[in-house]
Amino acid sequence: MDKRARGFTLIEVMVVVVLMGVLLATVAVTAFPDDGAKLRTEADRLAQLWTIAHDEAQIRVTPLVWEADGNAFRFLARDGSELVPVTDDNLLRARRWDVSPIQVTRLGTNADTGTTATVRVAFARGVAQDPFAVELRYNAARAVVRTDGLGNFSVDNP
Repeated sequence: MDKRARGFTLIEVMVVVVLMGVLLATVAVTAFPDDGAKLRTEADRLAQLWTIAHDEAQIRVTPLVWEADGNAFRFLARDGSELVPVTDDNLLRARRWDVSPIQVTRLGTNADTGTTATVRVAFARGVAQDPFAVELRYNAARAVVRTDGLGNFSVDNP
């Protein structure tokens, strides 16, 4: 039996080590996403919920209000002269941010100054609203959810 046929060559060992490194890097990125990826997921979810809220305001013929702080957010609907939390719609139910605390700031022409702990956005029936944006910050990550005022929502991840 030839002595050289018993072991692995240096090239074979290097190929296995490189493949293991690629596999471990892929698992690490998938299993432990960075703050930017987590925040982008939150912002995408928010844009989808705002689309639903905008459409619901048209269907219900009543304004809906999104209210958020650093730990949670909820949608409110007008009941007579007061705003009450939406409880009859599973999509628009109150929920906590998946990552928290998130700093929430409203941007835009008629925006809040960002000094209050709670941010509110109204979705009304009928006429278009002024374009606005809400900035979400989590640790060093930043994402902006914006609307053109006509019911189109998008996410910027600067």
